[in-house]
Amino acid sequence: MANNPLILFSIVIPTFNRAVFIVETIHSLLSQTYTKFEIIVVDDGSTDNTEAVIKNIKDERVQYHKVKNGERGAARNYGAKIAKGEYINFFDSDDVAYPIHLDTAFKLVNNHNHPEIFHLGYDVVDNERKVVRAVNDLTGDVNLRLFTKGNVFSCNGVFMRKDIAMNHPFIEDRNLAGSEDAVLWMQLACHYKWICNNTITTSIIDHDSRSVVSMNK
Repeated sequence: MANNPLILFSIVIPTFNRAVFIVETIHSLLSQTYTKFEIIVVDDGSTDNTEAVIKNIKDERVQYHKVKNGERGAARNYGAKIAKGEYINFFDSDDVAYPIHLDTAFKLVNNHNHPEIFHLGYDVVDNERKVVRAVNDLTGDVNLRLFTKGNVFSCNGVFMRKDIAMNHPFIEDRNLAGSEDAVLWMQLACHYKWICNNTITTSIIDHDSRSVVSMNK
């Protein structure tokens, strides 16, 4: 199933003018205890020094691709198409992963016979890195919960097989920018069962310049 048997996970990071955050994001991913992965940074037309700071990271697992600005949905789809791993993890460029992120995913993949889609737990921290919220209680019918309670997922915690990503891309409509992930999670719920492991493996940093703070209904 995988394009490259040596790579299980492809981490796709769309980014736009996040040079001050993305280095920490990448280093947190390079510090994983599980090592069979690649990082694909898709620069969505940044005008800051994103390219320079990423190219200063000397690690062969990190790829950099700059594309014309098309919003996150288009950048994520671009990264998914060139990914070599069996699973794709779409990661935000201003958040961080704990060292167990991919190891937890690896164990879930083996324990559930390579499922189509799954989600790992996460927390939300403030500027001082104090935890303000933890999402580690996703049990029962999570598919139904997505429709009745709204988007309870973190994009950082979502993994999907590449074949699923190719058949179900993100919507690239700019009018849905910021909610294209929630739309996709519900679309996937119509076809597959979401499996959840509530181990917290990533952290959303709730800084003042986050690009998504609300959703347009």
